[in-house]
Amino acid sequence: MVPSPGFWLEQPNLAALEIAAILGYRVVIIDMEHGVVTAESCNALVAQARAVGMAVLIRVAAAERIFVQQALDYGADAVMLPMIRD
Repeated sequence: MVPSPGFWLEQPNLAALEIAAILGYRVVIIDMEHGVVTAESCNALVAQARAVGMAVLIRVAAAERIFVQQALDYGADAVMLPMIRD
């Protein structure tokens, strides 16, 4: 498998997502831990990422089951868990 460049997104900015896709990014990492992405905006970002052909990783706010389930419900291909030390 060939690695794909990833684009880190901390704000619900659909235009930045489209620009990243035009520039050749094929993966977006949506940061719900440090960013200001809400559940509603995350849902829209995932839909837009799918529309421009990008894979989606969501970094959840905490390593808790409900956040992981929500990220998967939004349509994430993968979930990144923060603050894992062991």
